[in-house]
Amino acid sequence: MIQLEHPSQEDIEEKIKSKESFLVVKILGLKELMKYCFLIVKIIQNNHMTCRVKTKGRKVVALPFIFLPPTWWYLGSQVVHDIFTLSPDWIITRNIFTRKIWVKYCKVK
Repeated sequence: MIQLEHPSQEDIEEKIKSKESFLVVKILGLKELMKYCFLIVKIIQNNHMTCRVKTKGRKVVALPFIFLPPTWWYLGSQVVHDIFTLSPDWIITRNIFTRKIWVKYCKVK
C-alpha cells in the first residue's frame, strides 16, 4: 500500500481517480486527522462514489461508558451508518491513536 506523508489535495485526487488504495501517515494531531478525513470524503463524493468511514478503537473508548444512554445512541448511529453504506466503493479507516488513515478501494476494477 502506498504511504503518503502530508499529501496535497491533488495527490489524494490522483489516487482516488486511479482507484488506488493508500495510507496517510505522519499526521500531526487530531485536528489534522479530521481535516484529512473530511477532504478524502469530499473528493470521493465529488467523483460520484460512496464511502464508509470507520474509527479504529472506537468501541474500546466507548466500553467504559456502555451503561450510559448517550453511548447507546452513539453506537446505534454507527450501525445505521453501516446499513446505509452496505456496499461502499471506498472504506476509510482512521486511527486516532496512531494518527493514520487507511483509504481502501473495495470494488473490482
